[in-house]
Amino acid sequence: MAKKGNIPWNKGLTKEIDNRIKSRKFTEEHKRKISESKKGHIVLEQTRSKLSKYFKENPTRSFTGHKHTNKSNASNREKHLGKIPWNKGTGYKTSLSKKIEALKKYNKWRLQVFSRDKFTCVNCKNIGGELRAHHIKQKALIIKENNIFTIQDAENCKELWDINNGVTLCEKCHKLTENFAKRI
Repeated sequence: MAKKGNIPWNKGLTKEIDNRIKSRKFTEEHKRKISESKKGHIVLEQTRSKLSKYFKENPTRSFTGHKHTNKSNASNREKHLGKIPWNKGTGYKTSLSKKIEALKKYNKWRLQVFSRDKFTCVNCKNIGGELRAHHIKQKALIIKENNIFTIQDAENCKELWDINNGVTLCEKCHKLTENFAKRI
């Protein structure tokens, strides 16, 4: 902690000190020393010219500003369009998993599971409350095994929408399941 009236080292210079430094004039001896220190820069200029010549003869992408052709851009776009790898994303849910959960088909599957179980947790028998439709066989495992990369792939996968693979659980019981938030 700085003493009263002192300026902490990390707060910069006051205007008075700053002006004093700006108005300082170099002595002749100091100017001579600076000049002598710059004389070694001739080697730097020679090195710079050698490097310039080398890179002109041996161009690399970083120096030439190489860009992909329109054909390669289109090919890359086509390869990756709509494909999200099952293991990418934040937390335990992948981004593809989040997109699947946003589908109307997923909501319909949840409601079918809930109505089959009469909106009752199959473990603790609590009726209503914060209910979760839990996949008995992990959703991430189904996605991996069936090579699902797009929403269209997910919609066409029968195993993902099988209501016999789902059970109704309350939030507390859902967290106690063996494969809750488990990564594959």
